[in-house]
Amino acid sequence: LSHLGFNEEIHIADNTLVPISGTVYIGKLGDTGGFVSTTCPLESAKVCLHTKRGNSNTNDIESDMVVDCVTTDASGQWVIHAVVGTRVYPEVSMDEHKFEPTSSVNKRSYFKGILLSLDAARTGALSKHDFLDITMADIDVQVAGGICNMYLGNATIQYKLVGCAIDPILLPGPQTVWSQTYTVPAHHIEVRVTEVGGHDIATIE
Repeated sequence: LSHLGFNEEIHIADNTLVPISGTVYIGKLGDTGGFVSTTCPLESAKVCLHTKRGNSNTNDIESDMVVDCVTTDASGQWVIHAVVGTRVYPEVSMDEHKFEPTSSVNKRSYFKGILLSLDAARTGALSKHDFLDITMADIDVQVAGGICNMYLGNATIQYKLVGCAIDPILLPGPQTVWSQTYTVPAHHIEVRVTEVGGHDIATIE
Protein backbone atom coordinates (compact mmCIF):
# COMPACT_ATOMS: atom_id res chain seq x y z
CA LEU A 1 0.00 0.00 0.00
CA SER A 2 3.00 2.29 -0.13
CA HIS A 3 1.80 3.67 -3.45
CA LEU A 4 -0.97 5.52 -1.55
CA GLY A 5 1.64 7.79 0.01
CA PHE A 6 1.11 7.06 3.69
CA ASN A 7 4.73 8.07 4.43
CA GLU A 8 4.38 11.56 2.94
CA GLU A 9 4.11 14.65 5.15
CA ILE A 10 0.95 16.69 4.84
CA HIS A 11 1.05 20.41 5.61
CA ILE A 12 -2.24 22.07 6.51
CA ALA A 13 -2.53 25.86 6.70
CA ASP A 14 -5.40 27.82 8.21
CA ASN A 15 -6.48 30.36 5.59
CA THR A 16 -9.53 31.64 7.48
CA LEU A 17 -10.07 35.31 6.62
CA VAL A 18 -11.50 38.11 8.74
CA PRO A 19 -12.33 41.68 7.65
CA ILE A 20 -10.62 44.77 9.01
CA SER A 21 -12.28 48.06 8.11
CA GLY A 22 -12.53 51.78 8.70
CA THR A 23 -13.40 55.17 7.21
CA VAL A 24 -11.23 58.02 5.92
CA TYR A 25 -12.39 61.55 6.72
CA ILE A 26 -11.24 65.04 5.76
CA GLY A 27 -9.69 66.69 8.79
CA LYS A 28 -9.45 70.29 9.96
CA LEU A 29 -7.51 72.20 12.59
CA GLY A 30 -8.95 71.82 16.08
CA ASP A 31 -9.79 74.77 18.30
CA THR A 32 -7.08 73.78 20.79
CA GLY A 33 -4.51 72.43 18.34
CA GLY A 34 -4.12 69.17 16.51
CA PHE A 35 -6.61 67.87 13.99
CA VAL A 36 -10.26 66.88 14.25
CA SER A 37 -12.69 65.37 11.78
CA THR A 38 -14.98 67.47 9.62
CA THR A 39 -17.12 64.27 9.39
CA CYS A 40 -16.82 64.63 5.60
CA PRO A 41 -15.76 61.28 4.08
CA LEU A 42 -12.91 61.12 1.57
CA GLU A 43 -13.46 59.07 -1.57
CA SER A 44 -10.71 57.41 -3.65
CA ALA A 45 -8.02 57.36 -0.95
CA LYS A 46 -5.74 54.32 -1.25
CA VAL A 47 -5.66 52.00 1.77
CA CYS A 48 -3.06 49.22 1.94
CA LEU A 49 -2.95 46.54 4.62
CA HIS A 50 0.56 45.47 5.65
CA THR A 51 1.46 42.31 7.51
CA LYS A 52 4.26 42.43 10.09
CA ARG A 53 7.03 40.03 9.14
CA GLY A 54 9.88 41.37 11.26
CA ASN A 55 10.20 41.91 14.99
CA SER A 56 6.80 43.09 16.23
CA ASN A 57 8.52 45.07 18.99
CA THR A 58 10.31 47.31 16.52
CA ASN A 59 9.23 49.53 13.66
CA ASP A 60 10.88 47.18 11.15
CA ILE A 61 8.69 48.18 8.21
CA GLU A 62 11.23 47.20 5.53
CA SER A 63 10.44 43.51 5.97
CA ASP A 64 6.66 44.04 6.11
CA MET A 65 4.55 42.80 3.20
CA VAL A 66 1.47 44.34 1.56
CA VAL A 67 -1.53 42.03 1.88
CA ASP A 68 -3.93 43.99 -0.32
CA CYS A 69 -4.87 47.54 -1.34
CA VAL A 70 -8.30 49.10 -1.92
CA THR A 71 -9.71 52.58 -2.50
CA THR A 72 -12.31 54.19 -0.29
CA ASP A 73 -15.87 54.39 -1.59
CA ALA A 74 -18.17 57.43 -1.70
CA SER A 75 -18.74 57.03 2.06
CA GLY A 76 -14.99 57.03 2.74
CA GLN A 77 -15.19 53.40 3.85
CA TRP A 78 -12.71 50.61 3.20
CA VAL A 79 -12.54 46.92 4.05
CA ILE A 80 -9.78 44.35 3.50
CA HIS A 81 -9.83 40.64 4.38
CA ALA A 82 -6.71 39.01 5.81
CA VAL A 83 -5.68 35.69 7.32
CA VAL A 84 -6.35 34.91 10.99
CA GLY A 85 -3.20 34.76 13.11
CA THR A 86 -1.29 37.47 11.24
CA ARG A 87 -0.34 40.88 12.61
CA VAL A 88 -1.35 43.73 10.32
CA TYR A 89 -1.67 47.51 10.11
CA PRO A 90 -3.39 49.80 7.56
CA GLU A 91 -1.75 52.69 5.72
CA VAL A 92 -3.60 55.42 3.80
CA SER A 93 -2.15 57.39 0.91
CA MET A 94 -3.10 59.91 -1.75
CA ASP A 95 -0.87 62.09 -3.91
CA GLU A 96 0.40 65.12 -1.94
CA HIS A 97 -1.77 64.28 1.08
CA LYS A 98 -0.88 63.11 4.57
CA PHE A 99 -2.99 60.95 6.88
CA GLU A 100 -3.06 59.95 10.53
CA PRO A 101 -5.25 57.56 12.57
CA THR A 102 -8.12 59.21 14.42
CA SER A 103 -7.40 57.02 17.46
CA SER A 104 -4.15 57.33 19.39
CA VAL A 105 -4.77 53.79 20.68
CA ASN A 106 -4.93 52.45 17.13
CA LYS A 107 -1.83 54.43 16.20
CA ARG A 108 0.15 52.75 18.99
CA SER A 109 -1.18 49.30 18.09
CA TYR A 110 -0.03 49.68 14.48
CA PHE A 111 3.56 49.77 15.74
CA LYS A 112 3.35 46.09 16.73
CA GLY A 113 0.58 45.17 14.32
CA ILE A 114 -3.00 44.15 15.11
CA LEU A 115 -3.38 40.44 15.76
CA LEU A 116 -6.20 39.15 13.57
CA SER A 117 -8.47 36.65 15.29
CA LEU A 118 -12.08 35.51 15.23
CA ASP A 119 -12.55 36.95 18.73
CA ALA A 120 -11.24 40.33 17.59
CA ALA A 121 -13.68 40.27 14.68
CA ARG A 122 -16.61 39.35 16.95
CA THR A 123 -15.86 42.09 19.49
CA GLY A 124 -15.53 44.83 16.85
CA ALA A 125 -11.81 45.37 17.44
CA LEU A 126 -11.18 45.10 13.70
CA SER A 127 -13.63 47.86 12.76
CA LYS A 128 -13.44 51.66 13.06
CA HIS A 129 -9.81 51.87 12.00
CA ASP A 130 -10.46 55.42 10.85
CA PHE A 131 -8.05 57.99 9.43
CA LEU A 132 -7.96 61.76 8.90
CA ASP A 133 -6.57 63.63 5.94
CA ILE A 134 -4.50 66.26 7.76
CA THR A 135 -3.30 68.10 4.65
CA MET A 136 -3.98 71.82 5.02
CA ALA A 137 -3.69 74.87 2.77
CA ASP A 138 -3.56 78.60 3.47
CA ILE A 139 -6.05 80.94 1.79
CA ASP A 140 -6.31 84.73 1.84
CA VAL A 141 -9.81 86.12 2.31
CA GLN A 142 -10.34 89.77 1.41
CA VAL A 143 -13.48 91.61 2.44
CA ALA A 144 -13.13 95.12 1.09
CA GLY A 145 -14.81 97.66 -1.15
CA GLY A 146 -13.61 99.87 -3.98
CA ILE A 147 -10.22 100.14 -5.64
CA CYS A 148 -8.69 101.26 -2.36
CA ASN A 149 -9.65 98.03 -0.55
CA MET A 150 -11.75 99.96 1.91
CA TYR A 151 -12.48 98.14 5.16
CA LEU A 152 -16.19 97.30 5.34
CA GLY A 153 -16.57 96.07 8.91
CA ASN A 154 -16.27 92.93 11.03
CA ALA A 155 -16.94 89.95 8.74
CA THR A 156 -18.28 86.52 9.62
CA ILE A 157 -16.82 83.94 7.21
CA GLN A 158 -17.46 80.27 6.64
CA TYR A 159 -16.45 77.62 4.13
CA LYS A 160 -18.17 74.59 2.67
CA LEU A 161 -16.47 71.43 1.41
CA VAL A 162 -17.81 71.04 -2.12
CA GLY A 163 -19.71 67.80 -2.65
CA CYS A 164 -19.99 67.06 1.06
CA ALA A 165 -23.39 67.01 2.76
CA ILE A 166 -22.30 68.66 6.00
CA ASP A 167 -23.03 72.13 7.37
CA PRO A 168 -20.65 74.96 6.42
CA ILE A 169 -17.72 75.37 8.81
CA LEU A 170 -17.20 78.71 10.56
CA LEU A 171 -13.74 80.26 10.29
CA PRO A 172 -12.18 81.95 13.36
CA GLY A 173 -13.36 85.47 13.67
CA PRO A 174 -14.94 87.77 13.06
CA GLN A 175 -12.43 89.12 10.54
CA THR A 176 -11.54 92.64 11.66
CA VAL A 177 -9.15 93.57 8.85
CA TRP A 178 -9.76 93.74 5.10
CA SER A 179 -7.45 90.78 4.34
CA GLN A 180 -6.65 87.75 6.48
CA THR A 181 -5.05 84.32 6.01
CA TYR A 182 -6.81 81.15 7.14
CA THR A 183 -5.73 77.49 7.23
CA VAL A 184 -8.31 75.15 5.73
CA PRO A 185 -8.45 71.56 4.42
CA ALA A 186 -6.60 71.14 1.12
CA HIS A 187 -9.76 70.29 -0.81
CA HIS A 188 -12.24 72.02 -3.07
CA ILE A 189 -14.06 74.55 -0.90
CA GLU A 190 -16.43 77.49 -1.25
CA VAL A 191 -15.76 80.50 0.99
CA ARG A 192 -18.69 82.71 1.94
CA VAL A 193 -19.04 85.95 3.84
CA THR A 194 -22.33 85.55 5.69
CA GLU A 195 -22.37 88.84 7.59
CA VAL A 196 -20.56 92.16 7.65
CA GLY A 197 -21.19 94.39 10.63
CA GLY A 198 -23.50 97.22 9.59
CA HIS A 199 -24.02 95.89 6.05
CA ASP A 200 -26.41 93.60 4.19
CA ILE A 201 -25.32 89.98 3.66
CA ALA A 202 -22.45 89.63 1.19
CA THR A 203 -21.23 86.46 -0.44
CA ILE A 204 -17.91 85.41 -1.90
CA GLU A 205 -17.96 82.30 -4.10
